[in-house]
Amino acid sequence: MATNIVTNRNGSTTDPVLSQLFGNDSFNISDSTQNTNAIQGPSQNTVIDTDVTFSPGSVQEGDTLCTTPSTPLGLFTQETPSSAVTRRKTRLGTRNSKNAPKTPKSLQSNAKIKTTKAKTTRGRPSKSLLPPSPSIDRLVEVISTLTIKIEDLSTTTARLQDKIDIMETNLNAIQVTNTDLVSQLAAKTSKCKDLDEECIYLHKQLTNRKSAIDNPSKTLVIGSSIIRDFDHTKIRNTDVTCIRGGKIKDVHKEITELGKTTGPKPYNRLILQIASNDSSQNDASAESIVKDYKLMATGAKNISDEIHVSSITPRTDNKQAQEVIEAVNAEMQVMFDNDNQFTYINNDTIFRLQDGSINDGYLDSWGLHLTKAGSNKLAHNMKLDTISDDITKPRQFNRPRPSPNNHNNRPQAPQNVMGISSSNDTDGWQTVCHKKHNNNSSCDNSRSTYQSSHSNAPNKKGNKPACFKCGESSHLASSCWHPHSVRCYLCNSLGHKQTKCPEFNVANSN
Repeated sequence: MATNIVTNRNGSTTDPVLSQLFGNDSFNISDSTQNTNAIQGPSQNTVIDTDVTFSPGSVQEGDTLCTTPSTPLGLFTQETPSSAVTRRKTRLGTRNSKNAPKTPKSLQSNAKIKTTKAKTTRGRPSKSLLPPSPSIDRLVEVISTLTIKIEDLSTTTARLQDKIDIMETNLNAIQVTNTDLVSQLAAKTSKCKDLDEECIYLHKQLTNRKSAIDNPSKTLVIGSSIIRDFDHTKIRNTDVTCIRGGKIKDVHKEITELGKTTGPKPYNRLILQIASNDSSQNDASAESIVKDYKLMATGAKNISDEIHVSSITPRTDNKQAQEVIEAVNAEMQVMFDNDNQFTYINNDTIFRLQDGSINDGYLDSWGLHLTKAGSNKLAHNMKLDTISDDITKPRQFNRPRPSPNNHNNRPQAPQNVMGISSSNDTDGWQTVCHKKHNNNSSCDNSRSTYQSSHSNAPNKKGNKPACFKCGESSHLASSCWHPHSVRCYLCNSLGHKQTKCPEFNVANSN
């Protein structure tokens, strides 16, 4: 096999064959060349081509490859020097062979090759002497790659940390906003709940109003002439049935006939105002009246579910009848107050004064029927749905004056009331001319006559000042229950009642 030893520009010598055998990319023998040059001087030959045949086992350990000093491997010498020179070279060759590297056993050659061993140096070999290792390069590359990746991870971690901080800030802001929204939502929920309840209430009211329009709640007031002045046109959804001179049996009959003609329960509420005429009968007793009243009220259930029993109004024309009325009212109050099917209306609270006496200001001149104010008070106590404050019918003032002969069955007016005698003594009351005339001389004359007759008349002992609205001596005009001056039915004058009228006293005296 031919060995090609090539010297590079930097002075190193390479042998491709030996490099392939040793497993390196190139076989560098520059170190041996330097050692040889140090001993023998510079070499003359740079490229030597020799035919050397290596066979396995031909070169043993300890064999030397004889080369000239000018070559790195000590190539073969063809000169024949003298014996002294030969010995010197032999000694040098032997010395060099100790430092020469060992030849692998796999090299074989027909010629004897003498090699020289390079001088070993103590300590760690130089880095330039170590052959490059691919694993180290790969390790360096891996370390470099890992270093770059670690730096990238550090940068990414820093960025992630910044993003986490931003997200935490945003999360805190979102939590605060969420808390505010929850509180606002709670307030809105409460408000919506209230609105829902109000809507439900309004819906119920609307439904009830529609049903009331379709089926209006009607009330029936039935009784004797006590309610004769009630005007049904001034009361909403109310019918008034007045039976003049009627008694309990008459009202019972009317209710029975009404139930047959109108069907079952045509009214939502029924108010009974009766028994004043029953109490004035000669054989009247509280027990019989209450018994008949109870039977009538029970039969009234056929035309209404709500039965209101109105107490009998007081009267001043018949003392015996008033005693029966008081007994009947007391028993009916106890009976109907304890019965859930009936409602008792106590009228004594408005027709009596604080001292228990009868408020005759609500009674007419006969002391039986009600005045305009009394009728309005009674309607108010019955809780009727009135259109205006006045629910009474308009009265006819142009009535013919009753003749004195028609007063035989009337109660006698008390004599010498408020100092009024059968004579022309009229202290304690005043009159007003009520008619308008083109010539007011008559009114002026009557007024002057009245003033002249009373201005100089001294008051008698025991006389009290009277109210100029109604003529009563029990109170003054400032505490009178009449809003305006009353009119006398007898003389048709203002300022006194019929019982206080001088014409009434004159007629009774005759």
